[in-house]
Amino acid sequence: LLFLSWAIYNIYRLESWLRSRRLSPPLASSLWGNIFNQLYELRQRDRNRSIKLAQILKRFQTSALALPDGVVGLSANGDMEWWNDQAALLLGLTWPNDKGQRIDNLLRNPQFARFFRGELDHSVINIPSPIEDEVTIEIRIVGYGDQQQQLLIARDVSEALRLQQMRK
Repeated sequence: LLFLSWAIYNIYRLESWLRSRRLSPPLASSLWGNIFNQLYELRQRDRNRSIKLAQILKRFQTSALALPDGVVGLSANGDMEWWNDQAALLLGLTWPNDKGQRIDNLLRNPQFARFFRGELDHSVINIPSPIEDEVTIEIRIVGYGDQQQQLLIARDVSEALRLQQMRK
């Protein structure tokens, strides 16, 4: 009975420690001390991994924001998950209103819709900007990840097309 009471007491301490935000485990001896210490080490490893992943994510987001091209992260269904500032400027996206929307619902261009569905045999298309008719945007879609995610890369090619026309 005494051993059972001791075990229930330590289970209660373990449960309350796991629910709390305290990092250090409760003091205990023998088997319970080993259990607390091993769980503490697992918690520390998990915390360190979370910190490293957060740093990697922060570096990725910073580099995506610095790109001169517009970049939109799409889910396997074509829903917009994130985008950089340049994509917002080129495509007229607003955060958070457009988050989760399908890209082909916001870019209402028949050629883009066919391109997005894979009906065109092109790796890149040029479409008029949804914001300004004088601006032409080059769009490329690149797959990444093991869950069939996609990156939409948009670039303003208006000036290059004008120069090309002038040369002709």
